[in-house]
Amino acid sequence: MGGFFGATFNGAAGNVGIPGGLSGLGGGFFGSHPPIPPPPSPGGFIAVGGGGAGPIIVTRDVSGVWTTQTAAAATFSATATLRGVARANGVVVIASSGDEIGTSTDNAVTVTQQTVPAGTFNFNSAGGDASIALCGGNGQQYVYSTDAGVTWQLTNLAGGGSYISAQQGIGAGGGTFAGTGISSGADNKLSADGVTWVAATSQNGGRAIIHDGTQFVIAGRGTQIQTSPDGDVYASSVCALDALSVAFNGTVYVVIEFFGNRLITAASIAGLAGATPQTVAAGNFTAITADRTSGLFVAIDDAGFAYSSPDGLAWAQETTGAVAAAAALQSITGP
Repeated sequence: MGGFFGATFNGAAGNVGIPGGLSGLGGGFFGSHPPIPPPPSPGGFIAVGGGGAGPIIVTRDVSGVWTTQTAAAATFSATATLRGVARANGVVVIASSGDEIGTSTDNAVTVTQQTVPAGTFNFNSAGGDASIALCGGNGQQYVYSTDAGVTWQLTNLAGGGSYISAQQGIGAGGGTFAGTGISSGADNKLSADGVTWVAATSQNGGRAIIHDGTQFVIAGRGTQIQTSPDGDVYASSVCALDALSVAFNGTVYVVIEFFGNRLITAASIAGLAGATPQTVAAGNFTAITADRTSGLFVAIDDAGFAYSSPDGLAWAQETTGAVAAAAALQSITGP
């Protein structure tokens, strides 16, 4: 499952920083700035996915109890798979493979369908930060919103090259957005505002990307981990697993296995080379995120289970509503 964006931006994924250069987005006369978005929506972890039972949304409260949000999921088409979820621009944004985008202000208890530009996107990723929300689909097609997910517009990327990861979303930090993917095209991209994107200097892409507070981290080019302070030039390190995604809770990194049930934990990027894999998941891992405030990691798999850990070492399996629905979870975001 290669992809272009890679990892969800919000507190859960550990991506921090507000991008600069946004004064031209949605402004009016005399260079006015975009409208100020509402405050971030409250709540815990949100996971989305789908399967034979149709789209599914499950939410986790602070006590670790998962709830199936049936009414919210029913706002999407019955055959759609929900492939991206993120907290961005003051709302929860959910991207559907059926060219649908839904937004929520109540932690995905209710979802409002939004109008998207004409086109076939096959959305499979959502991301952004406090100033902008983004959704991406196959063929490098991105749409963005700066008014809390109400109005969506096309970015300058209009097809060709990478396709976007179903696992995470977008990395943002240090005044830059960055994305990655695996294809024959320009896999790594960067942007100062989330609207205009250019090819990065380093083009050895991956499956997922986060910002750990000081640098971008790409996982998922075989057993490589790539890091960059600016999202443009990346340095490669060795990883003990064929990686699917990576999360950072402010203290340790956790990397989950591509099409596998193992993970590794290390206090540094260099430490991932010698980390010992441990088997955790009942199915194949699909995504992982972390809450920087509490330090809690939560990972999900294609069997519908979730796995939580306060330190990346001791993991507890959690049953979600996706287990009963026989639905694969695809993407997760945190508080």
